[in-house]
Amino acid sequence: LDKERTQIKRVVFGILYGAGPTKISETIGVTMDEAKILIRLLYDMFPALERYAIRVEREIRDQGWVETHFHRRRRFPLASVKSQFNRSVRQGRNFKIQSTSSDIVLGQLIEIADPLRNDFGGRLLLTVHDSIVFQFPKKYLGQLEEFVHYYAEQRVAEKYKWLPVPFKVDIEVGDSYGECTPVSRYLANNIILPKPEGIIEENEILNELRDEVFS
Repeated sequence: LDKERTQIKRVVFGILYGAGPTKISETIGVTMDEAKILIRLLYDMFPALERYAIRVEREIRDQGWVETHFHRRRRFPLASVKSQFNRSVRQGRNFKIQSTSSDIVLGQLIEIADPLRNDFGGRLLLTVHDSIVFQFPKKYLGQLEEFVHYYAEQRVAEKYKWLPVPFKVDIEVGDSYGECTPVSRYLANNIILPKPEGIIEENEILNELRDEVFS
């Protein structure tokens, strides 16, 4: 299923961002005729995708720029150059989708930062492409999924009712970024015992010290 999902993503995003039969055939190893059928099939199944692709192309041709739902704008000064027009269209289709999503994520990072720190003693570390890395105390791992789903999915649905599909996230944990697994698997393989009252984790002390330094 993972392999099929990867192939489907390559086809859908490839077509949406302007890949033609040649590129699709090379990407997933099918003939040119099969690639043409796939492109037509996708647009027939989801006509809104074709309308979106045509609309973005028209916006770039007529005005030389596109913007996100939040009105962040990207200009394409080279779109009038014939050799650069198709590239501008691909980037414009990508920008409207990816940057709107990025705007939503950044808004939720701002909203989640204080409760993450104040309620759990955790903190935001960094972003890696479309992944967000938290530092989160082990003793609260049982509450992690509910906490993240609330801010990353439920709050997004409440704030952006125009979204046509749910905003979904995957949550994994690990002792390092390269060792992450689903929360349930981690908890099954790692027994986390509650500490006696009065014992403070080293990370909690470090967090308090960092807070004092930054403030």
